Amino acid sequence: GRCRKNSILALRVGDRWVERVSELRAEIVDYFMTHFLESVNNRPTLDGIEFQGLDPVEVLALTVPFPATEIEEVVLSSNGDKSPGPDGFNFAFFKRFWGLLKDEVGVLF
Repeated sequence: GRCRKNSILALRVGDRWVERVSELRAEIVDYFMTHFLESVNNRPTLDGIEFQGLDPVEVLALTVPFPATEIEEVVLSSNGDKSPGPDGFNFAFFKRFWGLLKDEVGVLF
C-alpha cells in the first residue's frame, strides 16, 4: 500500500548500495547535515555600527491596536483573487462575508 510507496528501501551512496535500516538512517542524516551545515566564517558582522533606537513614544506606538476602520479599509480595498492565506481563505471570501466576520477579525487586532 501507501506505506510501501513512501519507504526508502535502498540508497546508492558513492559506488555501493545501502539497504540496512540503521545505515539508511545514518546516510540520510549525514546527507542533510552536510547539505544544510552553515559555514559561519563567511558571514559579515555589524560590530562597531551604531543603529538609532526608538524613543519610548515610538515603542508604545508599535503596540497600539489597529482601528477597526483601518482593518475594514484594507480588507475591502484588497484584490480578492490572490492566493489564500495559511487558513485557506483568500480576500474574496473576507470581502464577501465582511459583515459577518468583522467583529471576529477585529478581536485579533
